[in-house]
Amino acid sequence: MVKEFLVSKENKPSYECMNTAETCLGLAGMASEDWQREHHCRTGIIFTAFAIEAMFIFYRKQVDPGYDKTQKECRKTMHKNTLKLCGINNYMGTKPYQIIKECLEVRDAIAHGDSYTSSFNFSADHLDNQDDIAKVSWR
Repeated sequence: MVKEFLVSKENKPSYECMNTAETCLGLAGMASEDWQREHHCRTGIIFTAFAIEAMFIFYRKQVDPGYDKTQKECRKTMHKNTLKLCGINNYMGTKPYQIIKECLEVRDAIAHGDSYTSSFNFSADHLDNQDDIAKVSWR
């Protein structure tokens, strides 16, 4: 007879999101096509942004037990205050933070439904008629 056990664990979103981002980096490195590499890189950037957001909230709760994430505060102020409480000053203008900021901007654009323009070359040589081309162009 098989026994069942309840297994519980505390899930840390920052850890899980960073694992996904690292997996994306590995997949991008193995990709043979540009579109695959771009897909994995974009996915990795978004999950990196999720991990960063979760880490800032986690650390803020550690240094400010009264912190309530439901009380809205602009991201820049939240980051600046959290870093200050952690004893990290003058980090906001550094190159590493600017990279973080760019990841968060990509995440925001997608999460808030902001549109962006992308382009690619498409060969229609294999399509026989104009109707086939029209079907592909609107996707």
